[in-house]
Amino acid sequence: KGKEVNIREDQYGEALKKFQSAILNLSYHYVDTFFSKIGRTPVKLNIDIDSMWIVQQLESDWNPLHAHESRSPSGLSGVFYLQQPKELESLQKNLQEAVSPKEKGGQHAGTIQLPFGPNIMPDFDNFISPEIVSCPPEPGLLILFPKRAAHQVPSFSDEGERICIAFNVDVWYEE
Repeated sequence: KGKEVNIREDQYGEALKKFQSAILNLSYHYVDTFFSKIGRTPVKLNIDIDSMWIVQQLESDWNPLHAHESRSPSGLSGVFYLQQPKELESLQKNLQEAVSPKEKGGQHAGTIQLPFGPNIMPDFDNFISPEIVSCPPEPGLLILFPKRAAHQVPSFSDEGERICIAFNVDVWYEE
């Protein structure tokens, strides 16, 4: 139902150029923070946008578990949310008020999910929490993550649209 549309450089207007500049600045900060956290001096690098596209998801659309590639061996992927269905706004409010773990576990429709371990569902018998980060598609939210990090988006049942700008960032280390 929904669609993905690539954004070509010749389509960049002034606002999209500012957005691209913000992505590049955040990407430099992301890489610098990574090196700082592992106790290493940041290295010289070049960062550029590999690709950028608009994703429109409609009722029942979903995005299976996948990762991204780009021209560089190292890189980041990201998403910037523009619109979410009203149902997802309600689910986010209900998630904070949900009473049981099972109730909370079922309220991730339309969120981006980034698993970081083998347990992606709560194990109620062994009290193992899910090893997955779920982020709601709140308009204005920008998320950066390693390009090879697997991620997925479960479907939602509302008639609205979930619209975002997705992108891949190349990170080139200088010799």
